Amino acid sequence: MHFQCIVVQSLFEDYFKLISVKNLYLNRGKLSLKPQLSVGNIDLEVSELYIDDQTNSWYNLFEEVKLGAHQIAFTDKDIELRGNALQVGRRFDQVNLSDWDFKYRDHDQVVDGNFDSLQFSGIHLDSILAGSYTSFDSVRIVNPQIKMELSISNGNTPKNNGFTDKYLEVVNGQLEAIINDSSFFRAEKINTALTIGDTNHIYYGQFDQIDINSPPIGHRIKAGSLTIEESQELHLEAIEIEGIKKLQAFQLNGKIPFVDIYGLDQTAFWKDDHLEADSLIIVKPGINLKLAERMAEHEKNNRYEIRLGKIVLEKANLIFSDENQEVFKQIEVSELSAVLVDFDYPNKSMVSEDVLLYADDLRLDIKYLHPVMENGDSVLIKNLAFRKKITLF
Repeated sequence: MHFQCIVVQSLFEDYFKLISVKNLYLNRGKLSLKPQLSVGNIDLEVSELYIDDQTNSWYNLFEEVKLGAHQIAFTDKDIELRGNALQVGRRFDQVNLSDWDFKYRDHDQVVDGNFDSLQFSGIHLDSILAGSYTSFDSVRIVNPQIKMELSISNGNTPKNNGFTDKYLEVVNGQLEAIINDSSFFRAEKINTALTIGDTNHIYYGQFDQIDINSPPIGHRIKAGSLTIEESQELHLEAIEIEGIKKLQAFQLNGKIPFVDIYGLDQTAFWKDDHLEADSLIIVKPGINLKLAERMAEHEKNNRYEIRLGKIVLEKANLIFSDENQEVFKQIEVSELSAVLVDFDYPNKSMVSEDVLLYADDLRLDIKYLHPVMENGDSVLIKNLAFRKKITLF
């Protein structure tokens, strides 16, 4: 059977002037539009169906609708959907999907996954039927398991394309993503609520077993958990950082038990790629940092900015080396505590008359400072305190 798109206005011009039905029922119906769509079980109830030749909105066609469908399958060249159930709200303002699998493929991306429940709310039916398929206000998804492969070239990042703000809630999700066959992201037990679209904002979030592997930035980062509270607090636990690329501006290896950020400015982060916050607290890290000869060129080309009112470093174990100088092979510190005030990278200098380490004020407390020279000589300083760049004792 061949189907053509039927426009309501044309239907009345050619056949009818008025259709009025008080109650319309369809029980245990089946639908098959081969090869794309099949529905094994449909229950439909429409009350006060009224259509005339002046109808210009689908919301004027009925008083209310009850629609349920089961055993649904849809296949097209790029997409495959299989679901157990679909339920539609009284005025088509809400759609609930239960127990679905999905696959999507094109030349830039592959997405496979499944979920227990997906709910669309605030649906604007007229806009959707006119071809605007993102005409809804919010989405809630439960137990999604999603795997993605994305191909993104420079200057070819995804664009908004008129996608207005949507509220998204994720309950107990898992995500794996591979970008350009090299970069990798994974997270488990994702519980979050956020707005995406013209404005991006995370209201709260919990992410466990995070794994980020990025050859372009030369590092792999793991974290036991990441928590976002009250939109402005970010807490990380059990962090591991591994340098995976030698020829780069810097290489960082280490473990950090806790990192806390307070007063986070999400607008600066999402719109400008800037990290701005009131304070950053790092507790008992063990860090090995190597600076390469190209660090100055890296700062020149860097487009990211970090502005922090205060950085607090508590009892760090540090090994530091810098290929830009020829005196020290490396510097070892058994315990370093520091406070940097008004930190601004890269807008302030690393070293100048008024600024040190990109901060206006610097306080250091060091135990067991061990510089090792290139010629093998070394010295051990048991205690060292440094205040405001001028007082050394």
